[in-house]
Amino acid sequence: MKILFIGSSNLILQNGISEKIPYFLSIAGLPAISSITNLSVGGTGSLFGWERVTRLEENDYNLIIIDYGITDLFIKENDHNLWKEGFKGLIRQLKSRFPHALIANILLGRRDASLWNQQTRLHKEMSDISFKHGVHTIDVDTHLKQKELSEVFPLLYKDDNHYIAPLGVNYVAQFCALQLINLLRNQCNFAPPLKDDEQEIKLHVTPFTGKKREFVGTRFHWTAFKLMLNEQVTMQVPGVPIGISFVSTAESCSLYIRANQIARIANTATAWTQMGLFPFIVTHTPIHGMWHKGMLCPTSSCLELRGINSHSSLWDESLVQNHGYPEGRADSLTQENPQLAGVFLDAITSWTWN
Repeated sequence: MKILFIGSSNLILQNGISEKIPYFLSIAGLPAISSITNLSVGGTGSLFGWERVTRLEENDYNLIIIDYGITDLFIKENDHNLWKEGFKGLIRQLKSRFPHALIANILLGRRDASLWNQQTRLHKEMSDISFKHGVHTIDVDTHLKQKELSEVFPLLYKDDNHYIAPLGVNYVAQFCALQLINLLRNQCNFAPPLKDDEQEIKLHVTPFTGKKREFVGTRFHWTAFKLMLNEQVTMQVPGVPIGISFVSTAESCSLYIRANQIARIANTATAWTQMGLFPFIVTHTPIHGMWHKGMLCPTSSCLELRGINSHSSLWDESLVQNHGYPEGRADSLTQENPQLAGVFLDAITSWTWN
């Protein structure tokens, strides 16, 4: 059996859910697990998951596990239509590329009760989309919030977004594994998508060209093109640009983005890299407001990108959008060492539709 994980930080932690689920599946007498691929990246949403799957070469999995029930809240609250079509696109691509795989969307949740109402609405939409496309939902969050577990619930977390090991991790992994075992044994992996009359969206990934810098960590070997502060590039992308994957470092500044007479500014700095907690962070930012339902699909868009800071002539506070991580100071190096500041860009995601 081959397993694919695609999600956010709860699926990449050491001794975490993505390690424990295969363990519990293996001791249940299911076919031996021959390989595990984990495309998860902390702090990213399903739009980046769709990009990761698009760039994936492997085409043979028996079990696929998705987890964006926490991180997708950020984009849904900022651009609901972009989130919905992105999540739906990820589901559709997985069903198309891996028609014989059991696909399960696990819904993990936050500890912070102030976000439960928004999270419940997100999970409801995720469940509806999953059901419509023949994907199973494992609702961990609702299970943990039942009355019988109210006293234990806070003890299962180590912070607002992550489960504590071993107690929380083992409990969540066992809960997921029990449902997966039942689905796999009953051959529930051939659920066909329901009839869908909505427009079909195709994702395109356009990598940046030019001299690349390598970033090597325990899980990643990544390359990215550095756009220096005040440097500008233009490029053509199919359809409408909707996201940018990049690497955040202590050198990161902000990125001015303009296409189809719409401009946005993305802060690519994170507090964690600037404080030295991580040498780099691979992440992704959706581009809010570039696309809306009902607009005509252009053949391509001319995309203008420029490294900027708050002293740049293009700076406009109303255009700034955050990426979801704890924000860093975009001007951290631009005064003392401006020659070092820039943005490490990986790829532009865009989409076309019929």
